[in-house]
Amino acid sequence: MKEKDNKKAQETTQKIADAKKREFIKKFGKYAASAPVAGFAMMTLGSSKAAASGLPWESD
Repeated sequence: MKEKDNKKAQETTQKIADAKKREFIKKFGKYAASAPVAGFAMMTLGSSKAAASGLPWESD
């Protein structure tokens, strides 16, 4: 009997987790395509402070 109750509890927990995942994807899924592009754009060499300071072997 305990195994049956335990299995039912696990199934209920899984259903709740699945519902929360679906809700999250509905809410934030629209950002999935733009987030990597925005992150890459912010990390490009030309926009970093290190690149703006100049290369060490370049002298004025």
